[in-house]
Amino acid sequence: MRRFITAVWLVAAAATSCSPVQNHTTVEPGPGQWTGSISDVVLRVSRTDDLPNAFGRADLFGRTRDRGFTEIRYMGLDGQNRVVFYRRDVDIVTNESTMSRSPGFSSWSAQAHAQQTGSVGSAGGSAGGVAMTPALATIEPLPPDTTRVVLDLPQGSKITVGQHGLEVIKANGANLSYRSF
Repeated sequence: MRRFITAVWLVAAAATSCSPVQNHTTVEPGPGQWTGSISDVVLRVSRTDDLPNAFGRADLFGRTRDRGFTEIRYMGLDGQNRVVFYRRDVDIVTNESTMSRSPGFSSWSAQAHAQQTGSVGSAGGSAGGVAMTPALATIEPLPPDTTRVVLDLPQGSKITVGQHGLEVIKANGANLSYRSF
């Protein structure tokens, strides 16, 4: 019994000692100077967060869940020589957790017995097994929100997405030269 209590205490201590759930971003392309053409995605910021465990802390194995993305697409110049981009935001609502990613277990067993009267004796057998069924998770992308963004280069040349963004170096009707940060 003492070993069981120690084991339960160690499992509880390990589960609750996980770090808090944190948000993460990935930027494509990474920092540097780049070029793009009309309709190219020139910046994409993907968002994830740590998969929460049963105690509301980050998953012990470092698994994450998708939370959406923001992308900036170059669309050329408008009639007033301003740089035009489309910004598309997609958010994902989910209740995923370590419990929905890990399969659930159920077991079954069956027994049979047969007997013959006459010259032959009786026979019997049994079978058992385990079935795994995953818990249900809901993952729902919200409808994309697309916004037209126009930059008048003498007035400003930066578009930001959180701590990331891009700065236009030079643009013409077909091509864009920019710096990602």
